[in-house]
Amino acid sequence: MRIKDQYAELKKTHESLILTEKKYRNLYDGSPDMLRTITADEKIIDCNDAYAKNLGYTKEEIIGKHRQLITLQKKVMMSWQNQLQSGKRTAR
Repeated sequence: MRIKDQYAELKKTHESLILTEKKYRNLYDGSPDMLRTITADEKIIDCNDAYAKNLGYTKEEIIGKHRQLITLQKKVMMSWQNQLQSGKRTAR
């Protein structure tokens, strides 16, 4: 195979790869399901908008954090909100 032919094939493969990545990125980002990508040591390296929104964070606040830290913080916040709501009801 000549270098020119190899280059054309490589360019075609690269363009196909870019289109495939865009397709799956759109599926990931646009999914209504909460999706996240974590490393072996459970640090979040990516998440979709549904994940961030449902946990009450921005994507920037989530990326780089440990998976358990994010869910623990959310549980603590919900517990505090419930206690505040209970306190408001009993203070009346």
